[in-house]
Formats: sequence, C-alpha cells, structure tokens
Amino acid sequence: MMWAGTHHNGAVNCVRWSPCGNYLATCSDDNTVAVLRYAGKFDYVPLGQKEANPETWEVHKQYQGHEKDVLHVAWNQSGSMLASSGVDNLIFVWTLESLAPVRRLQASGMVKGVAWDPIGKYLAAQVTGGEEKSANLW
Repeated sequence: MMWAGTHHNGAVNCVRWSPCGNYLATCSDDNTVAVLRYAGKFDYVPLGQKEANPETWEVHKQYQGHEKDVLHVAWNQSGSMLASSGVDNLIFVWTLESLAPVRRLQASGMVKGVAWDPIGKYLAAQVTGGEEKSANLW
C-alpha cells in the first residue's frame, strides 16, 4: 500500500481520480465529499514501516451540503467540476475554486450514481426509490 489517510468520519463509498491525475475525490457516509491533492514526494521511511512512502496527499477541499450518506462522485472531462450524489435525493455540482456548490439538484429518489457526458454539458443520474427507477438527465 502506497498511502492511506483518514479524511472522513464514516465509510468511504466511492473514489475517483481527476482527469489530470493530481486530485482524488472521495465521498462518505459522513455526508461529505473530500478532494485530496497530490502534495509531492519524500524519501524517508516512516516509523513502523518497512519501506518509504513516495507520495503524500493532503485534503484540498472538504465539501458539505448533503444531508445523508454520499454514494457517488464524478469529475467532468476537464476536471473543473465534480458532481456528488446520495441517499438524500440530492446532487451537488462543485468546483475546485469554491466550497459552495454551483448547483443543487433535487431528484425524486435516492441517487446511486452520476455521470457527465463527454463534453461536460449534461449530467446523468441513476435514481431509485418508490415507484421510480430511472435515469434523469440535467
């Protein structure tokens, strides 16, 4: 294992690399989304380990807004936006520049997953719950 860190207070449900590879988005049962940033390399062997951990990652952003477990995250193609979805029937669209969401979308049921179209204009969501089991498009 190269690196393991604690940046959530609940189970991590999804992890996604940004298109540039410098960020890693995670979401959790603690109702948050975290974006980790590559912070460089170092060559020493941490106490209690047998080999050097060549990379460090730090929390760049910790997004809050979901009311319940966050199940999925997805980057747009350029890596400028990140969508998150969860048990609270909500979808948030975040940017790396701000802690406030740029969009808050309400679905008709739990949102198990989100995906951007190839040009980053549309967002699709996998919605379950009640009578509706569908895909929504924004």
